[in-house]
Parts: sequence; C-alpha cells; structure tokens
Amino acid sequence: MEQLYNKFLEIYSKFYTYDLKYSLLIGREYELIYNFLIVYNSSILSEKSMSDSFEDLNKLEELVNDYIDKLKNIFEDEDEGQEFVKVDTIRISNILKDSECVWEHMFKSYNFLTKFTQCNYHKVLLIEINNFFSHILATSQDKDTQDTKSNIKRGVAHLYRAALDGCKEIIKTSSNIICANSSLKVSFLKVRTQESLFLGQKSTADKCDILKQYDNMANTILTLLKRA
Repeated sequence: MEQLYNKFLEIYSKFYTYDLKYSLLIGREYELIYNFLIVYNSSILSEKSMSDSFEDLNKLEELVNDYIDKLKNIFEDEDEGQEFVKVDTIRISNILKDSECVWEHMFKSYNFLTKFTQCNYHKVLLIEINNFFSHILATSQDKDTQDTKSNIKRGVAHLYRAALDGCKEIIKTSSNIICANSSLKVSFLKVRTQESLFLGQKSTADKCDILKQYDNMANTILTLLKRA
C-alpha cells in the first residue's frame, strides 16, 4: 500500500508542479485530473492486485509525462520541478480513514453528473478533487502530525464540498421531478431542515448522514429519469 500511495503521489507531484504554474494561462487539464480520480479510486482504494495497480499508475505517468513535454515545448521550460518527498503513509492512513465515506459519495456524485449531458458541473468537482490531492501531497512537507491533520482535513473539506454540491446540482436540474413526487418533496424538505441545524458544526458523522440523504435523492432522480 505504501509503495502504491507514494507512486501515485509522486506522479501527482509532477503534474501539480506544472498545473500550478500554467493552468491560469492554458486552462485546467480536466482529462488528466479525471484520470487521477479514476486511478485513485480503482488502484489505491480498491482491492485491485498490486501488479494491475502499478500498471495503471505507469499508464497515468505516461499521460503526465506527455502533458509536461507539451508544456516544456510551448514555454521552453527547463525546470525539472521539486524533488518528490515520500509521504509517511502510516501517519496519514488513520486520518484518511475519515475521508472514505466522503470519497464514496463524491465519486457517486461525479458519475451522476456525467450522465447529465446538458450539465458541465462535473468540471467543478474535478477542481475540488484536484484540491484534495494537493492537500494530501502537502503532507509530505509537514513537520508534525498536527500539520498533517490540518492538511488532510482541508483536503477532505474539498471532497465533501464536491460531493454535496454534486448532489445539489442534480437536484437543482431536476426540480420538476421533485415537485411532482410527494416522497421526494418530503425527503428534500427533511434534509434541508437538518442541514440548517448542522450548519457550522464539525461532526463528520452528521455531515456524512446529510450527504447520504442527498445521495439517495440523486439516485432516486436518476432512477425516475431512466423510467421516463
């Protein structure tokens, strides 16, 4: 696991160096961020075999190298970037456990939104996911556990925002379905009331419960759309 995680972050570090430098000029590389999302989900969080996971990581690294070569040619950039510092995965693993619930719902939200061809909101989620990875990468520079906890909490906050906003976007684009379905209307009013009560609170359990309710609503909406 440690080898996989550090290989993933080493590749992301290379990408992040150039993304940070040039994205303002040329725009976000959404396709590459999407590939990081998929590889993290399928090769880091899943129980895929080590050999298959490294194969996915090698393919991802090739894509990142192509991206960097393209930018070097355009901007005549000779900078090799900072040397990657390995992350202490033992130190971050317990803290990252708190993010798995949020990641699961974020991933569902992303998949939901890609099914709405009229909506490009999934790109907003990719930016939040990119922010999550950047905070995890930053833990390699942290001097103590408190800094690490702070960085990971900030990263998870980006995931939570991505998941929540993703579900809300689906609900917003399907307001006619909610208004025509009494059960969905009740669910909608219930979760909105609960969300207002928990506003500003830091409980991960409460946040995940609200996220689950929004997630269930989004899932119901997609089911109804398929039947239509």
